[in-house]
Amino acid sequence: MDFIKTHSDPGSAARCGTITTDHGQIHTPIFMPVGTVGSVKGIYHKDLKEDIGAEIILGNTYHLALTCSGLPEDSTSSSHGTGLY
Repeated sequence: MDFIKTHSDPGSAARCGTITTDHGQIHTPIFMPVGTVGSVKGIYHKDLKEDIGAEIILGNTYHLALTCSGLPEDSTSSSHGTGLY
């Protein structure tokens, strides 16, 4: 994972940048929806990506471990199948 600062505010510690992971890039600052028990409640993953423009979803790994039973990661047991990183 890498962070490259693209802009900063000289009057504060505010900054913009890009986080690069093995799965893609995330532009900051960004709205990060939180998935509880493996999903973001009340919204479809298509809407997260297309309407909200979410580039990442935070997931509670404790809840995922309880619900996924340690199954290999695939589109039914993880958020990776959504196209969001």
